[in-house]
Order: sequence, then structure tokens, then C-alpha cells
Amino acid sequence: MALRMAPSFAVAVGIVALGAREIAELGGVPVRRWMDVPLDIGGAWALQLSHLVWPVDLLSYYIRVPGDPPVWGMVLAVAAAAAALGFAAARTSSDSPVRAGLGAALIAYAPVSGVFRIVRWTADSYMYVPLLGLSIAAAPLVARAWPKNLSRFGVWACAALAATLVLLSFNASQRYRSSTSVWAGSIARYPNEPLSFEHEALGLRYDGHVDEANVLFREMADRFPDWTDTFDDEVRAYLAAGDEGRAAQVLARGVRAGSPACIWTYWMRLLRAPSWPETADRELVEIAFRDGFALMKMGLHDPAQFRRVAAVLRSVGLEEDAVRAAAYAEELDGRAR
Repeated sequence: MALRMAPSFAVAVGIVALGAREIAELGGVPVRRWMDVPLDIGGAWALQLSHLVWPVDLLSYYIRVPGDPPVWGMVLAVAAAAAALGFAAARTSSDSPVRAGLGAALIAYAPVSGVFRIVRWTADSYMYVPLLGLSIAAAPLVARAWPKNLSRFGVWACAALAATLVLLSFNASQRYRSSTSVWAGSIARYPNEPLSFEHEALGLRYDGHVDEANVLFREMADRFPDWTDTFDDEVRAYLAAGDEGRAAQVLARGVRAGSPACIWTYWMRLLRAPSWPETADRELVEIAFRDGFALMKMGLHDPAQFRRVAAVLRSVGLEEDAVRAAAYAEELDGRAR
């Protein structure tokens, strides 16, 4: 058996090695040394063994929010699924493909069901393995109905499939009818996660509920001051509320964090300001120019704008950077000629 499996094993190892090398070159994962591989494998096994001995990390938690199914509906669904599995187990032998197929579907859906605290497996197995398992389970049923009872079996199978698709379509339409409904309940379920606030706020803004979204963005600025994804949204939220001082503070944090949107907004405000920035802002202007010069060259195409950039830089004593800005303005003039 080992000799027969050796070619397949060799091909599998080659595919894994090439795939790991390619993903590392694309920057998908941090570069790992070969000596780290055994340590990673050992660590994964140690984690699995610890779960067997003390499975606290696998326990799930569930926070109910408005719009969730009623408790009786959830209990009824679990009871119906358990009854179906029990019926299949009682009517089939231990080596039946029906049991194997239903077992595969059950195992594949375990992570996404929330039974285990796993975000997702390495692939979307919970979408494809259940379909494979149900196909394996259905094959002997078709064979048993062949050919005498195939028509009756087909009618019942089509009816069950149609009912399932109707139910799934109804649930999906309720959930995905708007961006707001997609992310509704995120904050209630994960009140300490900035990503839940970001999702709800962006969903609200996309659907036109700008005022409600701005409330969440301002709350994010207070609760998660180091969350870099939404610095520019928080600036707009404070400007909408008329709080210029708070908007400037968040904008400065965004510039220092290297947020392209904040750097662009900062320069647009400098270029439109009626007066030069203060000397105390020298460090911030320097960061905004050196991190945003490439971005400015993509967005600004008027030589006069870069001459204004050079003047802003000279006003705070950044002569070397001002020379770079002025040189690029001359380059734009040359292109125009």
C-alpha cells in the first residue's frame, strides 16, 4: 500500500511546497524558515491535544439581538435535524454511504454553526463538503428506487429541493436587501470589536443614513482611537457635527498613521487655507509630504498647486522638501510645453 501511495504522496508534497513558495512571494504570509515548519506542526498538534483535555477554547457564545429567530424556532430546527439524523442512522447499516454522507455534511457545518470558536477553516469546506456528503447519501437512495419507484422518488426529491430553495431565498432576501441589514446586529454581538462598528457605520452610510453613520464614526474615534481603517470617516463625521478641533486631532492621528485618505485631506486643507500653517505643525507637514508625495503626484496635475505645496513647506522651514516640490512643478511645466 505504501508503494502504491508513494507517487501520490510525492505529488502532494510537491504541490504544497510550490504553493507555499508562491504564496510567500506574493506576500500572502510572512516569510518562514524551513526549520519553523516542524515547530508549527508540533504547535498545531499540541493545540488539538489540549482541546481534547481541556476544551474551554472550543466553547461557543451567542448574543441574541433583535431580528434573530425565536428560541422555539431554533429548538424546533435542532430537533428536526436530530430526528432526521436519527432516522437515517436507524434505517441504514454502519457501512452505508448514507451515514458517511450525512456525517461529512455534519462535520463540515460544525465550524460555521458556531459550535466551535473557529472563524473558518483553511477553505470554504462548509459550503462544498456538505453538498458532496448529501450527494454520497442520495446515491444509494436513487439506486434503491431504480427503476420502479424512480418517478415517485424524483417527485418527493424535487419537492424537498424546491421547499429548501424557497426557504433559503426568503432568508437571503431578508438579510441582503440592503447594506444596513447585512451588518445589523454586529455591534450588539461584538460590542468591543472596532470592525463591528465599522461595518454597521459603512452600511448605514452606503444606504444614505449619513447622520446615523456619523454618530457611530464619532463613537469609534472615542472608543478605538488606534483603529486606522476609519480615520478619514471620523474626520468627516466631526466636520459634519461642526467640531473642527476634534476633526483636526483625528486628522493628525491619521496622517501620522500613514492613512492615504487622511494625508490627501490634510494637504487639500493646507492648499485651500487662507494662511500658512504654524511652525508647531512642522513635523506633521513633513510626514504628510514625505508619505504623500507619490499620492499627490497622482492626484495633482497643475504646476501652480505644487508651487503652493513648495510655499507651504518653506513656511515651516522644510527647504529640502520644498525644492523637491518646486522641481516637480517645473517638470509639469515642461510636459505642458
